[in-house]
Amino acid sequence: MSSTPAINSTSATPNSTAGATITNVADRVARSADSALHTTQAATNKAFDRLSGKVESLRVSAHPLVDKVAARADQAGLYVQDQPVKSLLIAAAAGAALITLLSWVTRSRR
Repeated sequence: MSSTPAINSTSATPNSTAGATITNVADRVARSADSALHTTQAATNKAFDRLSGKVESLRVSAHPLVDKVAARADQAGLYVQDQPVKSLLIAAAAGAALITLLSWVTRSRR
């Protein structure tokens, strides 16, 4: 048997009291941080759900427009296949008009 002195648990030393206080403060800080984390996570989930709903709504409302643009693009592709020279001349004229417009805009700023 060892002859270690018995520790009296009823008399607290200043170091053990300070240690208990630090532990209590650390526990409260940890609980507070955990609570803040859960609150932030809940708010983020709500915001994400609202954003998802808005994106889905936008997708549904944009679908007819996307179909219309795709149909026009298909028509343009068919026109270019049927009339390649005419399409090239139209593209060149549009490019020349755009360059002329840009040069007028840049001259008016000077």
